[in-house]
Amino acid sequence: MTLDELRDLVPAIRPSDTLLLTGSVNGGLAHRNSVLDMLLIGSGTRSSATGAALSPSASYTLGAGRSVHVRFFAAEALEQIAATTSRFDEALYEPAALACIPRLSEDTRLLLHEVRVGFGLLNPSIAQAWREALRVDRLHCYLAFLHLMRHRARLRSAISYTMDGDAETTQWMIRESVEELLALVLAAAQETNPRKRWHLRLLRDKEVVVGQESVSRLVAALCTWRHDIPEYLDEVVALSDDMIALSARLCTEIVGVLDME
Repeated sequence: MTLDELRDLVPAIRPSDTLLLTGSVNGGLAHRNSVLDMLLIGSGTRSSATGAALSPSASYTLGAGRSVHVRFFAAEALEQIAATTSRFDEALYEPAALACIPRLSEDTRLLLHEVRVGFGLLNPSIAQAWREALRVDRLHCYLAFLHLMRHRARLRSAISYTMDGDAETTQWMIRESVEELLALVLAAAQETNPRKRWHLRLLRDKEVVVGQESVSRLVAALCTWRHDIPEYLDEVVALSDDMIALSARLCTEIVGVLDME
């Protein structure tokens, strides 16, 4: 891919813009039908070649017929997000951490992940400046905190439903609690991809860090539909204790959060 192709791809690209290769191709998760995902960051509003406003998300085709999906974010919008991510440390270390954790949507978490791991195609030095401004070096700590809270909330719900004799809802909440537990372990291992469809594959990729036994236990708990609900719940409670302890070793920042509870 040449710079001329990139400029033809998005006529609105300016010399000061930042363009990152993101998505499954950049992350080593692509398959034969994967499109090229890119993130374009620049100032102000844009117009396409037709004069219409450039949409936040658009698809294009290169000369070779390869599909490309481009997401555009104005620098002004990222500056607003940076005001929130500057509170990552505060949320992790203040006594009132459980109440003041920043609220980031999944789309925002995806954006931060893409900035964190995206490959710079245009102006990589500006991309690095954005990484620093957005505190993406702390993103995994924030996500570990977030998924820990979600896991525990769902596990408490599962325990409540099983006491009420609601087996189907109990099993559903157990499964969701394990999904959050898996996401916690990934975040503790510094994997910040928020797309759940990739989490099992990413967990396999982290086996050296997480350990083969831990991977096998998480996969078994998530991928098996169980009929003995009390036994299943007991196994997940034990798994929860072990995976939280593992996560605390991998990401010591959440130790303080555990002490607050």
